[in-house]
Amino acid sequence: MSLFGLDPESVAARLKSGEPAPRLPSLASSIGLGSAGFAVIALVVFGVWAWGGRWLTARVGELGLYAICCVLFIGGGGWWFSRLVVGLGSLRRFCGLFAIAFFLYAAGWTAAWLVLRNRGGEWLGSLAGTVLLGCVFATAFGSVRALAKVILVLFVTHSVGYLLGSALYSAVPGLAGQLLWGVAYGLGFGAGIGWALHLCQEPVRRILEARPNHEVLVRGLLLSTKAGKPHDAAKSRPHSNGRGSRGRGFRAGLVSDSRTDLRGQVGRSVVQAVSRLVHGVLGGARRGG
Repeated sequence: MSLFGLDPESVAARLKSGEPAPRLPSLASSIGLGSAGFAVIALVVFGVWAWGGRWLTARVGELGLYAICCVLFIGGGGWWFSRLVVGLGSLRRFCGLFAIAFFLYAAGWTAAWLVLRNRGGEWLGSLAGTVLLGCVFATAFGSVRALAKVILVLFVTHSVGYLLGSALYSAVPGLAGQLLWGVAYGLGFGAGIGWALHLCQEPVRRILEARPNHEVLVRGLLLSTKAGKPHDAAKSRPHSNGRGSRGRGFRAGLVSDSRTDLRGQVGRSVVQAVSRLVHGVLGGARRGG
């Protein structure tokens, strides 16, 4: 689904040669940020249900209430989770993707719940919704090989968060129980979405981590060429770390290597001359003795 330009080839093509590679969120930060941020979003949405659920249901119906909650989740979730997406223009691109993915998830869950209206409907809705969400994510990021793992992560975290929240709602009556349900749902499902995004972007991370870091050398060469001092570019070359300077370019390397060879030849010539002189002096001394 290159429509959103989030597949590995599209992300790599948008990166200009002179720009540094973007920040790559770790698995821990993806799970932590996803869980915390979506918990706040879910608290707001469940608050709408807790305070205005009856009023909205009386005017727009049950499906209308679900639609309003879905729009709030899409707006907040698309904005928040876009910070976990690698590449330029991630906010605009991911918001469109998240709108489609979360709408399909919500449609799958709502259909299962409306048909059964029991615990089985909640389990079936969790499975149907997360399968649809995972399929859209894996396809859009060009990571179909990770589809099974993505679906498993989404299903488990969503089910744990939702069912834990449901248990809290049953144990704590009133408004507090409804809000606790939202927090638990957001913590669990948010962690799963962050985890799934990290899994889906593994191909993108492999491409970006393999890019050589030429930024410092390229800028030095350009600046020295403009100033009319091309040989000064060697000074902007990164210091060797014992494994070779991976960012060293052809021109700077050529200048450095030629200087090193010249110094080595001069040094060897001086040593040979001194050696001959010493041997001559010692030989003359022996003959004179």
